[in-house]
Amino acid sequence: MIDPDDYADNYPSHFLCWIVLHEYTAQFSDHFTSGLFADKYDAVIIVGALSDGQVPVSLLPELLRVSKAGGLVCMTTRSNTSNLKYKADLEEEMSSLQSKGFWEQVLVEEVEQWEKATSEKEIAKESDYISGVIYIYRKIPDPSTGS
Repeated sequence: MIDPDDYADNYPSHFLCWIVLHEYTAQFSDHFTSGLFADKYDAVIIVGALSDGQVPVSLLPELLRVSKAGGLVCMTTRSNTSNLKYKADLEEEMSSLQSKGFWEQVLVEEVEQWEKATSEKEIAKESDYISGVIYIYRKIPDPSTGS
C-alpha cells in the first residue's frame, strides 16, 4: 500500500498528489490495462494535475474508461500563459471524445481568479491571480453494452 507519509519529508505538499498517483499507476498498471477498474466510478475528479509537464492529455480516455455510464468526469486546468498550449490540446481532445460520442459536455466554467500566480511572468497587470477552467462531462453509455 502506498503511504503518503513516506513522501512528506522529501517533497513539497503540492507535488505529493502527483507522486502518489504516479507510484500507484506504476504499481498497479496491470489492473488498469486489464480492465479491472472499468465502469466503476460514478464520478472521476482530477484537479490541479492537468497542466504542462504533469498529466498528459492522453489520460482522458482512461478517465472515461473507469467512469460508469452516465457518470461524471470533472476536471480543471489553468489558463496561465505557460499552460495555453496544453489547455488547447486538452480542449481539442475533449472535443474529439465528444464528437466520437463518448461523452457530452455538462459544464465549462471560466474562473477569473483561479489561483495566486507563482511567478512574476504569470502576473497580469490587473491582478496577481491567473485564471482557470472547470470542465464537467457525462459519459454516454455505449448502446451495444450499456456501459
